[in-house]
Amino acid sequence: MSEYRHDVYVGYAGGGHVERWVVNHLAPELEAWLRVLGGRVPAIALGPAAVEAGPEISPALVASRVMVAIWSPDYFANARCVAEWRATAAREAALGMASVDNPHTLLHPIVFAAPERFPDAARSRQCHDFRAFAVPHAAYRDTPEYLAFSARVRSLSEVLAVALSFVPEWSEGRAGQ
Repeated sequence: MSEYRHDVYVGYAGGGHVERWVVNHLAPELEAWLRVLGGRVPAIALGPAAVEAGPEISPALVASRVMVAIWSPDYFANARCVAEWRATAAREAALGMASVDNPHTLLHPIVFAAPERFPDAARSRQCHDFRAFAVPHAAYRDTPEYLAFSARVRSLSEVLAVALSFVPEWSEGRAGQ
């Protein structure tokens, strides 16, 4: 592999409400807003981690510029999710990012549910709080509350658009660290 294949990798524990929310709501809105803000169709990889998945890292994550992680207690109970979170944080550290000298980040967590049950290292990370919008059902799209959700995804997309401009060029030795 010699370049990034995806702009954004969305990592989450597969199955249940989180996966339905990502597929029904987050992914379409994120793609639409990033397209508006970036002037092109973004490449977004969805990375649901099955409960039985081991701690190996998704090849899609390795080939992605930034990661949006959907955090909930089941995310942190999943070995693959934890491995991907740690790998992205390690890549930031190796690149000197998420620091006082370089505040740009590669990891953009979304709080889906129960942040009080997250590990200490996760609770200390700046996150995008989407708990008020954690409605997985397709009918949610037809409610007045969906407008506020779309506006929140727009705000996230603005952050991601800036973050994408600060991702270093592809380097075989640093990708997926």
